[in-house]
Amino acid sequence: MKKLGIVLAALLWASLACAQQLPSGLTNQEFAVTATGAGTTAATTATLPAAGGKFTYICGFSITSTATAGLASTATVATVAGGNTLTFGQSVGTSPAVASTLENFSPCIPASAVSTGITVTSAAAGTAGVTNVSVWGYQFSPQN
Repeated sequence: MKKLGIVLAALLWASLACAQQLPSGLTNQEFAVTATGAGTTAATTATLPAAGGKFTYICGFSITSTATAGLASTATVATVAGGNTLTFGQSVGTSPAVASTLENFSPCIPASAVSTGITVTSAAAGTAGVTNVSVWGYQFSPQN
C-alpha cells in the first residue's frame, strides 16, 4: 500500500510539472515545436524556429552533458519577452556520470516578437565532452 501511495504521488507530481498554462485567446492555430542539438567539447545549441506571423513560446528545455572533468557554468535561453536572455546554472558531469539540467516554464515564455525563434545554448562540456540539448514549446498566430 505504501508503494502505491509513492507511485501515485510521483504521477501527480509529474503531471503538475509537465502541465503548461497556455495564454488565453489561443485558437486552433497553435502548433507544437521541438528542437534538439548534440555536440562535443564546445557549447551546443537547439533553436525553436521562427515562423512568419507566429509567436514562438518556450515551455522547457533539457541539457545533459559529461566530460573528463566536471564543471559548473551557465546555460542561456535567448530572445525571450523583452529581448532578454535568461541564464541558468548548468553542471557537466565527470565521465561516465552525466549531469542534467531541466527547466519547465509555466506559463510558457514568449519570444521577444512575432516571427522570432528562441535559442537554448549549453555551456561548453570540455575535453572528451558530450552534450545533448532538447527544447520544446509551441507557436501560434496572434488573433487580430
